[in-house]
Amino acid sequence: MLGGFLDRWLTGWRARALVAAGLVVLVLLPPLLGPNSYLTQLLLTLFVFAVFGHAWNLLAGYCGLLSFGNQVYVGIAGFTMAILVYYGGVHVWVAMPIAGLVSAAFAFLLAIPVRASLIGPAVLRPVAVAVALWIGYEILVYYDPWWDVFGDPYVRRVMILLLIFLGAMPLLTLEGAYFAVATWLIAAAVGTVFNEWKLVGAGGGMRIPSSVTLEEMYYVGLILLVFATWIIRALLNSRIGLALTAVRDDAEAAGTVGVDVAKVKLLAFVLSGALTGLAASLFFVDAVSLTPPSAFTVFWSAYFVFVAVAGGMGSLSGPIVGALIFVVIDRLLSGWLDQPLLVLGLASVIVILVLPRGVVGALDVLRGARDARSAWRELFEATALADLIGRLGRHRRARDGNAVVAAFLVPGTPLPLLRPDAPGWKTLLDGYREAARSLEKARPDVLLVYSTQWIAVLDQLWQTRPRVRGIHVDENWHAFGDLAYDFDIDAELAQACIDQSDDVGVRSKPVNYDRFPIDTGTIVAANLLNPESRRPLVLASNNLYHDGALTGRLAALAVQCAAEQGKRVALIGVGGLSGAVHRREIDPAEDSFAGDADDHWNRRLLDALIAGDVSQLRALLPDYAANARGDMGMKHLEWLLGGAGPQWRGAYVHAYGPVWGSGAAVVELALDDRLARRGRARGIPAEAKRQLTQGGAAPEPAAEPAPKPSAPKPSVPAQPAAPGPSRRAAPPAAAAAPAAAASGGFLYRNFRTQAEIDAQYDVEASVEDFGACVEFFLSNSERVRRKLKPALDIAYGPTAAEHLDLYPARAPDAPLHLFIHGGYWHSLSSKEFSFVAEGLVEAGVAVAVLNYDLCPNVTMTEIVRQNRAAVKWLYENAARHNCDPNRISVSGHSAGGHLTAMLMATDWAGAWGLPADVVKSGCAISGLFDLAPFEHSWLQPKLKLDAGEIERNSPILHIPQAAGPLIVTLGGDESAEFHRQSQDFLAAWTRAGLPGAYLDLPGLNHFTVLEGYMDRRSPLCSAILRQIEETRAG
Repeated sequence: MLGGFLDRWLTGWRARALVAAGLVVLVLLPPLLGPNSYLTQLLLTLFVFAVFGHAWNLLAGYCGLLSFGNQVYVGIAGFTMAILVYYGGVHVWVAMPIAGLVSAAFAFLLAIPVRASLIGPAVLRPVAVAVALWIGYEILVYYDPWWDVFGDPYVRRVMILLLIFLGAMPLLTLEGAYFAVATWLIAAAVGTVFNEWKLVGAGGGMRIPSSVTLEEMYYVGLILLVFATWIIRALLNSRIGLALTAVRDDAEAAGTVGVDVAKVKLLAFVLSGALTGLAASLFFVDAVSLTPPSAFTVFWSAYFVFVAVAGGMGSLSGPIVGALIFVVIDRLLSGWLDQPLLVLGLASVIVILVLPRGVVGALDVLRGARDARSAWRELFEATALADLIGRLGRHRRARDGNAVVAAFLVPGTPLPLLRPDAPGWKTLLDGYREAARSLEKARPDVLLVYSTQWIAVLDQLWQTRPRVRGIHVDENWHAFGDLAYDFDIDAELAQACIDQSDDVGVRSKPVNYDRFPIDTGTIVAANLLNPESRRPLVLASNNLYHDGALTGRLAALAVQCAAEQGKRVALIGVGGLSGAVHRREIDPAEDSFAGDADDHWNRRLLDALIAGDVSQLRALLPDYAANARGDMGMKHLEWLLGGAGPQWRGAYVHAYGPVWGSGAAVVELALDDRLARRGRARGIPAEAKRQLTQGGAAPEPAAEPAPKPSAPKPSVPAQPAAPGPSRRAAPPAAAAAPAAAASGGFLYRNFRTQAEIDAQYDVEASVEDFGACVEFFLSNSERVRRKLKPALDIAYGPTAAEHLDLYPARAPDAPLHLFIHGGYWHSLSSKEFSFVAEGLVEAGVAVAVLNYDLCPNVTMTEIVRQNRAAVKWLYENAARHNCDPNRISVSGHSAGGHLTAMLMATDWAGAWGLPADVVKSGCAISGLFDLAPFEHSWLQPKLKLDAGEIERNSPILHIPQAAGPLIVTLGGDESAEFHRQSQDFLAAWTRAGLPGAYLDLPGLNHFTVLEGYMDRRSPLCSAILRQIEETRAG
């Protein structure tokens, strides 16, 4: 906000102390300067014009009423004071507040017809009263001519008719230039009346005699400035202040949300008149002469505007700074050059060109910039001089045929805008903000917007109304709130597109009437990419009968029209990616894709955009539109490609993620090689998590599934062996040489087909009540987070995904347990597994639930490294969180069971510089210890395993020489392969002389096995707690 820098100095205890010190100095200054000091006179002038600036700024800067008639209060207050002092013998300090009240009353009378009850036919009532009073006045003048203040019957009757007309005008219902002209006319008419009024000396004017000293006037001026500043500050900090700015930004929208627009305008109008009258009455004290031409001159409005604009409109401190500038120019520089109006005019031009936001606004830019260079660049870019240079450059670039300076593919969903606090959509919102910054740097003159949500059927529609504004309620997301919009339209360019659309075989029509519904996608894109409506838009509809090729030709036509007008354009294509949505309620904190297929196709499309290969993208689009149910056949992408033409080099993906199950991305098309290289280096941002509720089609079962082996229960040595470096265990034959097995007709062990492998390892298809399991996880995780109030998203590494949630124990120096979630290394996050902390925390154990990067964004090796880095972070930071770093244990489920085994096998001393036994114990639940089968499964496109990755990251190939005790467990109802993997790994573990035990959990499946974490007395939780107690250090 303009003035934010200095305005913040007017709040807080330090600011109050600074203001108090300044007031003390100003109070003590006149005695130090001596009587009739010139500096005292200058400060008095500063006080008066600062109040003038406050009054005009309240009206224009905060309420949006641009007035060129505030001089009417100057004249009325001045002559009110003169009449009271000259004719009534009233002391000036008594007459001064009366003059302010008379100005306020006059403002109130002018504004009365704005009331709804007096608009329309009811205006006749006050007009009838005025006519009756006029007739009475004519009768009075007829019998006693002394009451004729005009001196001439003709002048009298014309002036009275004019005043009746202006008084009946519904002034505050006018806006913009109409309001400005109306206020100027009123001031001119009232000035003419006073110029003919004999009571005030007609044109000769009056004098306000007084015996007050300059010092008295100084202190009254100081008190008046403090009062004006205080009352405006109090007003702005109240609900009325919010209403004022709402009326300024959009009076119609403010009225729809309950703001009494008439009352707000009336309050600002009357208060502005009162403050102007008070300042004017002080200004005219001891004036040599007060004449109507000098009191009602339009120059007063010029002074008011200069003070507010030079200081910074819309800020509390701006008028004070502006008054200081005015005094320096008007009283010092003008005196030297003997041309006051010329100097003030030149200063106004300089301010408009160099400091369009005023001094306070410029200071705010300097304070908010990252560094000095960017600060001065931002200041220059805001000037009219920069705009002039830009226009010259536009014409040169137009001749070169390079009108497109930016292009963005953005989602049209309103959810990130309506719910900016929702973590599930924060990624897209952040991406939108990055794109807005990039768009600002490109400095386009106009945005060419094509939204799939503005649907037309017969003709191609173009918005040509110069300004569109209102409130929009989305039919799907109305429960989240409404969308306000207010932006300008480049009607000239839109009309050119309409006129030339025949060239591409399209019949176009303009849309130019009030309250035409603007679609959600356009509103979202305009608000997020063009937040302050700095640039006008051209809006093109999505005609259902146009294919992608025709849409692209329309975009090229729009770009050509812009180039002919010398305008730089940014292309905006508004729409989603994959079109599947969840037909159930979504927690905004944990949105997800509706299925793996959508995510797969979305990534293929984004990869093709990043590559910048036209032929590859064109070949992909038909399949993408069919398989991913692409939004409107991806015509919004065709708009970008058609408009960008050969400039397209690649793409930079700012954000990618789900919105209520659909895919969405914020993508900037690279129009130069530099951004294309950045886009290829960045790739697709970290994959949005996919909730457990969604999966692909259930795979075929194995033809002859292997029988479920009985679970071994080896004995556990009384004392664990000392940890040490790892040694290779003899792997199972199939794990050692999958290629050899495949050459004998088997992909893995006794499995010949992928369907057989998938049938054993597709855990979602293995349970009938999978949806109930998921709902159980999600609802209980939310409940446990509310109950235990953890510290969320604590970073343990440099990437965005490397964070953990810490659930503290009640007692200090508590043991610390690390839980690692599953999701087959490519989905889910820590938030779905918050419930695992409940039982352990109740037993006095602190729990850290780990989050990590997922495949295919990172490799399996990187996932293992991140898990190890988390252990290192926990050891080094445990004490800061009231945990014992020498009592760290770990457990994990499914893929987390695999990672638990990898942590147990880590050479902590040699590779990480930690104590060799930093991980005291582990529990692998439903673990995966041999990765070889997944190279031949439906997971391979995600995991991208090769022989090296399998060898490096299969725990069964890395049995350590020494480690703490390990529990291996899984649900009794899990598949034969899960049981075999657990059996083989535990057998290899115990053969190496390592302490291990099997926990039998009959009747549980792959998901219900985790429910034991919520009860400290359950077999699972009891076993982990017993293990933690048995490995207590010392």
